[in-house]
Amino acid sequence: MIGPRLKLARAAAGLSLRDLESRLGNLVTAQAIGKYERDEMMPGSEVLIALARALDVSEDYLLRAESVELVGVDFRKQKLTKSKDKARVEAQVLAAVERYIEVEDLLALKSSWNPPAGFPRKVTDLADAEAAAADVRKAWKLGIDPISNLTEFLEEKGVKIVAVPLADRVSGVNARVKKADGKQVQAIVLNSEHQGERQRFTLAHELGHLLLVASSDEEAEKACDRFAGALLLPVEVLRREIGQRRTDISIRELFYLKAAFGASAQAVAFRCADLGIISPALKTEIFKIFGKNNWRRKEPARIPRELPTRFQRLCLRALSEEVISSSKAAELLGTTTRSLLASLDKAPTLAMPSLLVSDTSVLIDLERANLLQAAFKLPTPMAVPDVLYERELKDSNGPVLITLGLKVLSLDSVGVAIAQTYVQRSAAISVPDAFALALAKVGGHTLLSGDGALIKLAQQELVECHGVLWLFDCVEQAALSTLAQLRDGLEALASHPRCRLPRAALDERLARYRTSR
Repeated sequence: MIGPRLKLARAAAGLSLRDLESRLGNLVTAQAIGKYERDEMMPGSEVLIALARALDVSEDYLLRAESVELVGVDFRKQKLTKSKDKARVEAQVLAAVERYIEVEDLLALKSSWNPPAGFPRKVTDLADAEAAAADVRKAWKLGIDPISNLTEFLEEKGVKIVAVPLADRVSGVNARVKKADGKQVQAIVLNSEHQGERQRFTLAHELGHLLLVASSDEEAEKACDRFAGALLLPVEVLRREIGQRRTDISIRELFYLKAAFGASAQAVAFRCADLGIISPALKTEIFKIFGKNNWRRKEPARIPRELPTRFQRLCLRALSEEVISSSKAAELLGTTTRSLLASLDKAPTLAMPSLLVSDTSVLIDLERANLLQAAFKLPTPMAVPDVLYERELKDSNGPVLITLGLKVLSLDSVGVAIAQTYVQRSAAISVPDAFALALAKVGGHTLLSGDGALIKLAQQELVECHGVLWLFDCVEQAALSTLAQLRDGLEALASHPRCRLPRAALDERLARYRTSR
């Protein structure tokens, strides 16, 4: 019978019985689906196929016997208040870990979570958490250098890392799954929508929850925050880089340290304050600047997301060693056999975030302001959807822009389907707009647009979106142009008869740039 797995797949999709009935096109009633889930009825092949498609799973998944059981998900601080949201996360974790365990078993691999000797450890204050991080680095022979890829490292230590979309307020949770043989598997759930630096801190924080024991939930959160900061930013190397004591530190220096350690600039500032390198007053001033620039939730100069790849590698290994068939590999990887076979001889798309231009007006404004070359020197590359390049750039200045560093990005079939939903949701956006938004959503890119309808849709999709004036700010912060050059460029845009830049924001920047005279 398929009851438990059908219910799990429906929970993972976040659907009610009525929602699933609707998605099936009323092929069967909600009452019938309920009977399938209670194992009171078995669907025929037509309904089984429809259920699998509606829930984005395979028929094999629904028919297979359960092999793992969820022991618990650690939802702390009421991060997920709705039972429906909790059920969705639990179902996604269980399904992901089950696939992971299955391919490990097929390859006869033994991978279990074994904490360092002496852990879990009781902590009574923040100094204990600081010392624990140092001891973990020593036990795992990490030295004091930055950890290049924390996701891969923890997976090597037997922790299954699962990345799923979560509400923005939820960074991650711990989960425990029991196998059929009674052994438990430890997992950390990451928010796949968060920036790389936030994901890394979440991993370090959740590792703290696996290793530290505190007297209360509140004390545990404080201790794990301190543990995460100490693990990512060891005191010895941080003091070596910036000194024992600072009376001032620039925002730019914080961002250089962000790139060096793979931690947010805010985490660097917090760490400096924790260690007494900067004063509480200076820390307050720094965070005022972050607040003024709306950087508290999403910082510029993003670190690429550290999404787990070990599971995918194991699936491809099992396929190459003929342990599983191509159709089984496709099922495990959540794709079609045709797509999988077509991708085997291609390099994967790297998760390097870009500044994704949605329409050519952004490039035209930069050229009009004489800032095109400066913008292409920014640390984050600029890109356009392939459909925009083919329509408007290929036969004009597209080849020149590519020599400057412009990237042309493509969508796979899943991405095109997402773009189609955007076109259907808003008649005011173009196909290139929809492709740009889908690319930004899937790839974690920053969207560049001045179109109100697209900006509104991007906000609904929790995609970071900015306009040309934000690029002026980026060029200024990176010192790629002088204030005088920025002033001249912005004056050229402001004087153009088709200028649509927000007047107040434009005037504020012009006033600042004119101080260079």
